This record gives sequence, C-alpha cells and structure tokens, in this order.
Amino acid sequence: MRSRKLHLHDIRVAVRTSKEELERIAVTMAQRLANPKGPVGILIPQGGWSEVDKEGADLFEPDTDRVLVDTLKRGLPQGVSLKEVDYHISDPRFVQQAVEWLDEMISSPR
Repeated sequence: MRSRKLHLHDIRVAVRTSKEELERIAVTMAQRLANPKGPVGILIPQGGWSEVDKEGADLFEPDTDRVLVDTLKRGLPQGVSLKEVDYHISDPRFVQQAVEWLDEMISSPR
C-alpha cells in the first residue's frame, strides 16, 4: 500500500486503482452487462471520475483510466453502448450529455 497513490480526505483515504485492477473491473462490468433487457449505455467522463482524479489532483492518471475504457470497449456485449465525453464528471456539461443520452434511450422505440 505504501507504493500506491493516496488522497487523504479527513479520516477517509482514497487509493488510486492500478491498471490491473481497472482491467479486472472492466471485465466484470462487461460480463454483468451480458444479455441486457433494454438499452444500456455507459458514459465515460474523460476529464476524471471524481474530484481527486481531475487534472492537477492527487490521483489524476488518465493513462491508467484508459485501461478501464479500452478493456470495456473490447468486452462489451452487443446492445451496450459506450460514449466518451471530454468533460469531468462534476462538469454540468457532462450531466447535460448524460441527461440527453438517457432521454434518447428512453424515447427511442425498441
């Protein structure tokens, strides 16, 4: 654990996931998304997934995050869509993209 990047919140600690861990997470996600019963979409915020992994923050490692995205792309079953946007997850533009895409999926005929 000493070689891992850490971010101290208060009494809580965020630990940077490794490339290997993200690869395993992506494989598990893809397996669990097999045989979807309706439209499924994954929206990836390329600018970071939390306040501590945005550009300039302690856990910012876009190359490490890329492993999750690339592994997901290779393993997602048919019928599951993945989109990447250039925003951070806390950016209102990311939220707008998510809302618009969800509305699109809900409104389109099956």
